[in-house]
Formats: sequence, structure tokens, C-alpha cells
Amino acid sequence: MFDGTQTLLYKLYPGDLVGELSMMGVTKRTASIYTVEDTLLLTINERIWNANLEKASFHKKINAILLHRYIETTKVVSRLGQSTVIERLGTYLLTLPEWHEHNNDYSEVTLPSHVQFACLLNCTRERVSGVMRKLYDLEAISKSDNHGKVIIFKSKLTAVLIGVAAE
Repeated sequence: MFDGTQTLLYKLYPGDLVGELSMMGVTKRTASIYTVEDTLLLTINERIWNANLEKASFHKKINAILLHRYIETTKVVSRLGQSTVIERLGTYLLTLPEWHEHNNDYSEVTLPSHVQFACLLNCTRERVSGVMRKLYDLEAISKSDNHGKVIIFKSKLTAVLIGVAAE
């Protein structure tokens, strides 16, 4: 949200808890809540919160809520961070030194492994594999008969990246 955009992390339903972090000493707001229909908000004051902290069942419920939110938030943030993997990979492919050797629309190259790409692009190997599959499916790259090499088609890869940027 630092860039002014908002991202839906998860939906809340009747009985869900919000604002619990403020009761745990977090003074900076970490999220905003918007309702899409008339909503009744029940406020729990600090005295009631502290009284419930004495109960093990309350701790268990709060821990379950926090764990669920952490998992859901991590999933969303992970997707946000990895949504540009195709752009980073495409940029890498379009800036390979092999393009400077000739003016063809294609270049035959040996690429790093998917694990090496994952480290280079700061994502998972699985994400790299998925992006590579997409590039093969869109015929921006294809396997070469030359052992271990691929053929990259500059105009097709550029078109894919322009399409991704427009999405």
C-alpha cells in the first residue's frame, strides 16, 4: 500500500475480530476495513480484553485468528511480489549479450536452470517453471535442437511483455 494502491487481503464475516493488534500494543494502523453493507460494530474495551486474556480459550482463539490472517496475508503478498516475474524474466532475456551479436529476431542461448533463475529473480522455482511454460505456450521461446539451448523470439517476447504490462 506504500504506492497508494489498496489490496484486498481477505474478507471478514459476522463475528470476525478487527483491531486486535491495537490491544497488543501495535499503535500504527496496519490495515483499513471497508464494509459493503450495513454493519454493526461491537467495541471491546481494554478492560474486557484484559479480563479475557486470563482465559486459555481466548488465547487459543486469538492465536488461531492471527495465524489465519498471517497465512492469508502471506499468500496475497507472495502473489503481489511474484506477479512481475514474467516481466523480470522477459527483461533478462531481452538484455542477453547474444542479441548484440546479430540483428536477427531470434537468438539461440543456453539459459540458467530454473533454480538459478529463481535466485536471480527473487521468486520460487515453481513460479519460474510456470512463467517458462507460458512463454513456451505463447511461442516466445522454443526448444532448440542444439543440446540444452532455447530459441528466444524477440518480437514475440516483446509482444508478451507489452500484453503483461497492459493487464
